[in-house]
Amino acid sequence: MTVDRSLIERFHRVLVEEIRAQAPRYLSSPFTVAEIYQSLVPYRTHRDRIGVELNGDYEEALLHLLAGEGDYLELESEPARRRLQREAEAQNPDTAIFREFAAVDVRLNPKKVPEKDTPELRLEVDTPDPPAPAGPRAEEGPKSSARAAKGGGGPSAGSGPKGTPEASGAAASPLEAVPDQGRGDAERLPSRGERKAGASKSTAGGDDVPGDCPECSTALPPREGLRFCPWCGENVHVVPCGECGEVLDRDWAFCIACGSPSAA
Repeated sequence: MTVDRSLIERFHRVLVEEIRAQAPRYLSSPFTVAEIYQSLVPYRTHRDRIGVELNGDYEEALLHLLAGEGDYLELESEPARRRLQREAEAQNPDTAIFREFAAVDVRLNPKKVPEKDTPELRLEVDTPDPPAPAGPRAEEGPKSSARAAKGGGGPSAGSGPKGTPEASGAAASPLEAVPDQGRGDAERLPSRGERKAGASKSTAGGDDVPGDCPECSTALPPREGLRFCPWCGENVHVVPCGECGEVLDRDWAFCIACGSPSAA
């Protein structure tokens, strides 16, 4: 069964972007199949970026990606790769079969990893030139003289003309800091085992909100109506099945896909 090649390319591009943001070590080291659909690019949070509307379309694209289409990913288990290839070529494939190989290691093909975008260049292109500084107003002269007479001869912050080098340097500094914002807490991606071990049953903002995020295990703030983790952006009201990875509501007792008891 064929899949739109552009969909597979988008899936791979989004996966590489998330690896760079969450776990840069995975650019050169293996990770598990389960981490792709549970932590790196889950369907519920990345379907718009990937360009899919249904979970079945997401699973089908990931199946072909893991089967080796486009040579984007390399499975470290040859039997698993052959099994996924046969299923991807079937007339009516089981698109979720890759969940049977959740613990299999996979790595990025370094020859297919796109070059990293340079945020600084995008800022220089997208940021319009600042307006020309306005001429000094007539009343500034008397005010400056009055300040000098009172002993406040030193210039205050922002009192110089807008076009001075000092003002230009101060205006440029926020742009230099933009690429580093929001990356400090996401440097290390916790494994599924660590998330299970660190998960807490205490509540943060109500009886149906966990004390810790089920994805990144970070303590949640006590905020009423909290739905998404402020640290990783995951929906805190759903958890993955510990056996097959299916997304479950927190109050469900059993998995709807494999029937295993829910850890929530």
